[in-house]
Amino acid sequence: MREGMRGWRACAFLTSASLLAIGSAASAQDVAPQATSGLEDIVVTAQKREQNLQDVPVSITAISENALVANRIVNIQDLNSAAPNLTIRQATGGTLYASYTIRGLYAQGALTGQDRGVALYIDGVYLGNANGAIFELADISRIEVLRGPQGTLFGRNATGGAISLITRDPSGDFGVRQELSYGNRNYIRSKTRVDLPAWGPLAVSATYTHSEQRGDTRNLGAGTKWDYTAATGGRTGILTSPKWLGSNNTEAVAFSAKLEASDNLDISYKFDFTQNNYTPYANGQAYLPAAGLGAIYNAPGRVVNPSPVTTKRPDGVNNWFTTPSQQTSYGHNLTLVYRLNDEITFKNILARRYNKIDPHSFQFDGLGGILAAPNATTLPLLISVISNGNTQKQWSNESQINIDTDWFKLTAGYFHFHDNNKVDQFLGVRASASGIVAPNYVIPLPPANLPAGAPTCPLGVVRAGCPGQQVVPGISIVNSDAFFVQPEFKILDNLDLVLGARLTIDRKKGAFRGLAFAPYRNSKPTYLAGLNYKFDDDTLIYGKYVTGYISGGNYFGIEYGEETSSSWEAGFKTELFDRRLRSNLALFSVKYGNLQQTLAGQQVGRPDLSSIVLNAGNAKAKGFEWENTLVPVDGLTLTASVGYTDFNYVDGTLNASQFPAGQRPRAVYRPKWSLNTAIEYLTPPVFGDAQLLARVDANYKTREYFRSVDNPTLLAAPDPGYLAGTEVGPRWLANARLALRGVEVAGSKVEIGLWGKNIFNNKDLTYVSGIYTFNPATYERERSYGIDLNFQF
Repeated sequence: MREGMRGWRACAFLTSASLLAIGSAASAQDVAPQATSGLEDIVVTAQKREQNLQDVPVSITAISENALVANRIVNIQDLNSAAPNLTIRQATGGTLYASYTIRGLYAQGALTGQDRGVALYIDGVYLGNANGAIFELADISRIEVLRGPQGTLFGRNATGGAISLITRDPSGDFGVRQELSYGNRNYIRSKTRVDLPAWGPLAVSATYTHSEQRGDTRNLGAGTKWDYTAATGGRTGILTSPKWLGSNNTEAVAFSAKLEASDNLDISYKFDFTQNNYTPYANGQAYLPAAGLGAIYNAPGRVVNPSPVTTKRPDGVNNWFTTPSQQTSYGHNLTLVYRLNDEITFKNILARRYNKIDPHSFQFDGLGGILAAPNATTLPLLISVISNGNTQKQWSNESQINIDTDWFKLTAGYFHFHDNNKVDQFLGVRASASGIVAPNYVIPLPPANLPAGAPTCPLGVVRAGCPGQQVVPGISIVNSDAFFVQPEFKILDNLDLVLGARLTIDRKKGAFRGLAFAPYRNSKPTYLAGLNYKFDDDTLIYGKYVTGYISGGNYFGIEYGEETSSSWEAGFKTELFDRRLRSNLALFSVKYGNLQQTLAGQQVGRPDLSSIVLNAGNAKAKGFEWENTLVPVDGLTLTASVGYTDFNYVDGTLNASQFPAGQRPRAVYRPKWSLNTAIEYLTPPVFGDAQLLARVDANYKTREYFRSVDNPTLLAAPDPGYLAGTEVGPRWLANARLALRGVEVAGSKVEIGLWGKNIFNNKDLTYVSGIYTFNPATYERERSYGIDLNFQF
């Protein structure tokens, strides 16, 4: 408690100091402290062409390469504390997929063929797979977070926002940069980047990254061996539960080549490859009822090395069914840019991507160690577990034309996307009041093509051919085409009119357990209209109306409709005091229609299905993002950003399957307030060219709920444990870094830095499954710290 209070006071002091100075962790993320006065320009590509951030009428957070290093952002999940009104968490299931919240939209997209309301891009290429989205790229140059519907210029559309990763281009000059890091829990990271001198019109670069770290939670069920030989027809043998949960060992490679084929034609090719051998995060238990499963769990002789029931990260949990996995992803990107003249440019992006997660097992219930009967040591009972893998292949092509004149600008084009996604689940069990038994830790031989609606086994029953075990192969094929146009007209010298339209045509088909889905086909137009007023050279005022859409589909006979959004947004962007202060504000009001929600089949009377998608209903959200950066004196940068979202479901539109009568809905995973703040100081040279760089940053979020409905039975006689296990209160996360950089050693520039993440060791809940009367949970990652040694020449 005292440690938590000290942490709170420290973060509160830093936040107050930054806010009083009017700083911003968003726009300022792109601005490293400068020894000279003023703020640097930030170039973004949010509108498919290079523009100064301050000229783009979009609520956008841009994070530069320097800021990525300072904030130790190496994958998508690390953005969780980098932008206002953005929350990113690794969802449970062990397949490295992220869920996002932007402006009240909670986006998962966990099922094959399902779109996500928050879209992810790499170098302009849409990533169609939610599984495996948390991976480390070898060479990220910049990240842009766009808030609000993206219904005109971006790939598959988005109802909430988009996250765009931009990798580094070759410089054409010889150079080597080496980054080395060592930290607690055996953390080792090495990143080597080499730029070769240009060979005529050709420039190339390559980057190799190795990163590994031991998990932060001990597995109390480590060493348990599960025999899948019979259940998988010999495809999989014995899998062993690991000693530590949350470990990773990553190898990543990036290659980039750019050919200036002529004065008018540039050809760029990029390749990235990542392979991660990992163990899933620990899945604990935040609440167990006294009766039912709680009674079994507390009965003498029924549990071996039980997981603690706690809302704070424990030192160990029993995830005896969880086994290691491997993720492999790679992509090719061929981009051609042809400049017809100074005003007209053609661009084409052809890309192919592959992502595979090897089959593994995951203790979804967090309740490993349960036996079917007292002292029955050879009869492990599995309440709710997952065993699956995923293979996804996609290719896309986008053709664009860009026109840029003094009075008229235009971006238009055609986009095609093809996705082939295969789920390889060799065991699928999803039940709250039933489970299976694996005698002698052998997974039973499952019957093929389990009929829809077939009952699962009674809890703890040992019976040959029990239909709780299922082979669950599935495939989804998606094709999407879109035509888009966004013209911009200069009405007056300082007033521009922006219009936009997109027509998207989606087609889907697939099969599950050999049974075909009903084909899905739909076309949908989306629109944009806005006015941009340039008050002076340093101030932009804008207003716009924009719509967004993601497609519906059919999953094993269960149809779900398209999700839509329509948003009003107004904002201003300004730089003041000789460019020492940058302040950007966006106000928004958005309506969401037919929100798509992923649920367990058990929740809607389909225990034979692990997950389904339904339309939860309509909702409204309003709020703002305010991002500020201040350089009060040379070398000192104060940043602060604040986001607010008020989200509410619309009465009379809610799906009774998710919100039964008498249970009021709650906005899950949607904090109302988020705050990011930082203080960064770069000293004058302390010797030679060497300078000290000190940075402390903190992120604050208000209360979040984990269950979309209150349980009236448990709330009638309030159970403090249940209430605590369904939400997390306001919390701070803080990071720090101290570095000496610019030290001359043997002709190279050297930087030595000390860093810490989650320095006050927050242990709060981050994710709770809202499926059962008990609460499987994940927790904030343990504090990490270490040392960096970087040099370049």
